[in-house]
Amino acid sequence: MSQSNSTTLAVVACVLRLKVVMRRTGLSRSTLYSLMNPSSMYYDPAFPKRILLTGRIGGAVGFIESELNQWIESREAA
Repeated sequence: MSQSNSTTLAVVACVLRLKVVMRRTGLSRSTLYSLMNPSSMYYDPAFPKRILLTGRIGGAVGFIESELNQWIESREAA
């Protein structure tokens, strides 16, 4: 077998729980839910969508880290 000189990078999707998102953004739980709620005056369609981790409504939710990072970078640019 021959070895390749190229390096392969594996992209791993990391899921962040709500408390970590709160720490990273500096926003409260209620503010984050306002950003996600289309009926809220603070709704931000660019904010990352939450994903259900347990497969049921009312269960554990998380956010994809790369999507959150993109949103934070867009806020820095604004």
